[in-house]
Amino acid sequence: MKWGLYPKMLLAFLGLAIVPIVLIGSFLYTETKGALTDEAYSKLEAIRDAKKATVTQHIDEKFLNLEALADNERVQQAFVPLTKQFADGGLANDSYQKEAKKFDTYFNQYIEQFGFYDVFFIDPDGNVVYTAFKEPDLGQNVVTGDLKSSGLGKAYQDALTQQKGVIADYAYYEPSKAPAAFFAIPYVDPGTNQPRGVLALQLDGNKINKIMKTTAGLGKTGESYLVGADQRLRSDFRATKQTEVGEKRIQSTPVKEVIAGKTETTELTDTDGHEVVTSFTPLQLAGLNWGLITEVHTEEVFAALSDFVQKLLIALVALIALVALAAILFTRTLVRPIQALLHSAGAIAEHDLSQPVVATSRDEIGQLSRLFETMRLSLIGLVKRVDTMSRTIDDSLAELVVEAEETGHGTKEMAHAMTGIAATAQQQSGAFDGHTASLQSLTATIEQTAQTSALVVESASRSESLATTGRSDLHAVTEQMQSIQNAIDEAADKSRRVQTASQNILEIISIIESIANETNLLSLNASIEAARAGEQGKGFVVVAREIQNLANQSKQSMGRVQETIDSIQRETKQLEDAMARGTVAVQDGVVRVTEATQSFDSIVTQSKGVTVDMSALSETNRDVLSTASQLVAQAEQLRAGIVASARDNQQASDQSLTFSERMDVVHTLTEEIYTLSRELHETINRYTLD
Repeated sequence: MKWGLYPKMLLAFLGLAIVPIVLIGSFLYTETKGALTDEAYSKLEAIRDAKKATVTQHIDEKFLNLEALADNERVQQAFVPLTKQFADGGLANDSYQKEAKKFDTYFNQYIEQFGFYDVFFIDPDGNVVYTAFKEPDLGQNVVTGDLKSSGLGKAYQDALTQQKGVIADYAYYEPSKAPAAFFAIPYVDPGTNQPRGVLALQLDGNKINKIMKTTAGLGKTGESYLVGADQRLRSDFRATKQTEVGEKRIQSTPVKEVIAGKTETTELTDTDGHEVVTSFTPLQLAGLNWGLITEVHTEEVFAALSDFVQKLLIALVALIALVALAAILFTRTLVRPIQALLHSAGAIAEHDLSQPVVATSRDEIGQLSRLFETMRLSLIGLVKRVDTMSRTIDDSLAELVVEAEETGHGTKEMAHAMTGIAATAQQQSGAFDGHTASLQSLTATIEQTAQTSALVVESASRSESLATTGRSDLHAVTEQMQSIQNAIDEAADKSRRVQTASQNILEIISIIESIANETNLLSLNASIEAARAGEQGKGFVVVAREIQNLANQSKQSMGRVQETIDSIQRETKQLEDAMARGTVAVQDGVVRVTEATQSFDSIVTQSKGVTVDMSALSETNRDVLSTASQLVAQAEQLRAGIVASARDNQQASDQSLTFSERMDVVHTLTEEIYTLSRELHETINRYTLD
């Protein structure tokens, strides 16, 4: 599947526009998420640290309360007497009951005021001698009884061992039926400075729960809780209806890491499968190994991000829609002129030059359109000029073909005439051989006449007869020489016609060469214009190349024709020279034949007077002998002239035949050029100009 320019450019513009938008959106999302994450982290850490500080302060306060209670006057007044009366009679002792009631109000108010669950007096033997709340632990022994392993028992033992205030971590406490933590401190009688037992306070978990359940800054899903080293809760979850402190075990990564002493804020999945942002820190005080964990559901933390993302998506979609609309409009505006150029180029490639290229803009595309229109107009002019030249070449070549045919026929006729002239000259040469023999015989007769006068009359009669025959023969020779002269004149005329035709052919060849050169120049210009058009001008390059090839072929053929014409002109010049020499020889022969005729007339006259004037015979014989000798010499010269004329005529005939053959070659080349011209004309006719 090939995509056009419009979808390619549209996708390119959309890509160039959408990619930055998406990148900006991603950047904004990342930055916003990072900012919200940092804000959430900072907020959770602040809440975590604040609750840590509050819990720490709360525990410290409880220690301070314990120490202050140990120094309290009421404790000093009650501890020793109650211990003694319990030892004397136990809880059933009336004195004990009276003494205990004296302090119940005060200690109940105290534990209520300072957030404790109960207060304990434990004697040195481990007996719980007094409680304000009066639960089943009153009167039991924390050393030997069921409470030995309880938190109270542990606090008692640690306080005596360490001789300082201690705390026993939360654990289930049976007398209270709930988890309980205990603060304990050794009690020393201020009066005697003797140890009197242990003063203990049972911590009320409500205060810590209240601290940890405070949801300020945690939203709807925020949670803060404490865990101990046993991974059990030390505070309840905000949604817990019944306390789970000391009972529910949390086996999560934050719990494990905070117990290990790590402080961190991160995102993970809680035990319920929720994605949360959690922040945790260890809480170590007075021997306690607690961990404080604060967490919020990720969905709630990034609720603002979700709203931002929703608005961002709407903005991005709207922006992308606007960009897409702008890209469509811009691409359409940009592509339409290109498509028009493509349509024009396609039409030109299909030899249609009638469709103008309209440029509506002033940008590079408009400039390209105007250049395209200029190239189209140039190509139209080129085609018209080539068409005109083609027609001119057709007409010239048609005339050239006719002239070549006529010249060929004339040359052939001239060759035949020259052949006939040569044959006549050969015949005349034979006749003159006979006449020469007759003249030689006449000379011998005259010599005999001088020797024998008796034979004068007979010799005179024979001389008269021979003279009459010679005169007749000379008249015939004169007529034949005139025929030769006429044939030579006709051949010379035809030779001049060939020369003229050759000159006309050279002029036509010059015109064709000029047309070929101009066609080459126009083809070069078309190639340059096509190169400027780039990819769309490849069709013009092909047309220009075809025109250039035709012009080169025409130029090469004209070169061959010109070479042939030059050769014909040289042969024609030689033929004219030979015919001129033949004409001179014929004219000289005519003169000599005329002179011989006159001599023969004189012989006839003298022969007639032989019988009349015998006295002048000797002188006449001498004259006749002299004349006969001259006649023989003249006859020999005439014969030599006729032989030379025959030879020249034969040469002219051969040259005429060669010229005829060359004219046949010219005719063939002319027909080839005419065929090329017709092909060029047919190529030009493919184009639609209007």
